Amino acid sequence: LVQIVNYQTVIEIALEARQSQSLRHVPLYLLVCLAENKAPEVSRAIGQALPMIIKRADEMGEFLALYRQGNKKRPIAAAIKRGLGVAACQFDAYQYGKYRGDGKWFSPQDVFRLVHPKPATAEQQTLFKQVFHNQIPTPDTWEVALSAGLNKKATWTRLITDRKLGGSAFLKNLRNMDEAGVERDTIAYGFETLASRWLLPLDYWKAALAAPTLIRQIEEAMLRGFGRNRKLPGYTIIIGDTSGSMNSP
Repeated sequence: LVQIVNYQTVIEIALEARQSQSLRHVPLYLLVCLAENKAPEVSRAIGQALPMIIKRADEMGEFLALYRQGNKKRPIAAAIKRGLGVAACQFDAYQYGKYRGDGKWFSPQDVFRLVHPKPATAEQQTLFKQVFHNQIPTPDTWEVALSAGLNKKATWTRLITDRKLGGSAFLKNLRNMDEAGVERDTIAYGFETLASRWLLPLDYWKAALAAPTLIRQIEEAMLRGFGRNRKLPGYTIIIGDTSGSMNSP
C-alpha cells in the first residue's frame, strides 16, 4: 500500500506514528518500504524525516537492518545517508553508550562506516571517533549499577536523586525499589520528576499491578502526565457493560 499512496502522506503517517503514538519500529519500516521508490524527491523526503523519527542512537541501526533485510548489499541513496548523518549528530556519549545495539541490529559503528556522519564541533568529532572505534565509556545506567553488585537501596536512591532513570525504567522498577527499602520520600521525588512523554497508559497499568502499594502515586503521575497532552474536542463517553455475562457486579 505504501507504493500506491502519495509519498508525502506516508511520511506524515510515519511522523505521527513516532511522535504522537510513541511507536518505534513501524515508522522506520514505513520509510524502508517507501525507499522502494527510487525517485530523488522521495529519497530526499525520507532523509529529511529520519532525524525527526530516530529518537534513540540504536534506531539508526534498526533502520539499516530493516532496509537491508533480504539484501545485505542494497545500496543506500545519498539523501538517506545524509538523513542518518544528521540523526547521528543528535546523540551524546551517554546515549551512544547506552544504546550500543544488541547484535540483532546494525551497531553504531556499522552505521558510521556506511554513512560517514560529519561532526559539527571538535567535541563531536572526538565523540564520533570514540563511537567508530567502540571506545565509548560505559554509561551510568541502572542496569550497569545493579549488575556491579552495589547496595540496591543506595543505588536506587542515587539514580533517583541524580535523575538518571527514564520514565519507563522508574515505573518498571517500583517494586524492586520498594523491596530494597528505598525511602518513600525518595520514591515520591521520582514521581515528581518522572519523564512521562513516551509513557503509555499500559506502562502505568503494569506498574500498578507490580507495585499495588504505590497505586495512588502511580495514578496521580499518570493523570498529571496525560494532563499536559492536547485534549480531544467535544465530549468522550465511556460505556461499561455490567451484565451478568461480563462477570461483573
